[in-house]
Amino acid sequence: MAKHSRPQGSDSEHDRRPEPILVTPKIWAHARAEGWSDEAKVLALYLLTCRHRSGACDEAYQLPEDAAADLGWSQERLAKVAGHLEAAGLITYEPHSGAVTLTGLLQYQLPCRSSQHDGR
Repeated sequence: MAKHSRPQGSDSEHDRRPEPILVTPKIWAHARAEGWSDEAKVLALYLLTCRHRSGACDEAYQLPEDAAADLGWSQERLAKVAGHLEAAGLITYEPHSGAVTLTGLLQYQLPCRSSQHDGR
């Protein structure tokens, strides 16, 4: 199989490979036990794995307005579902600024490798 290489000098966001973000299967058992809605499951996975996180070790980041469009939702629907995750202690979310912190939600992400912390 041929290896794909990135052209020299190409460092746009679309040219970089994203860091893998691994989510543990226990998210499904917890979602069932806690009675998460299907929308809450989708948003939880989106917040853990979306392109807006600059790295797998990021706990807090800005969620831009197009995040709702990524999900095919209105801003109001995104804010409502985020409110449910916030009430469950899984995130904090400020709809006006788009600031999101993955407080309890990070328990469903497998730990970051030390190289992800060092930038190696």
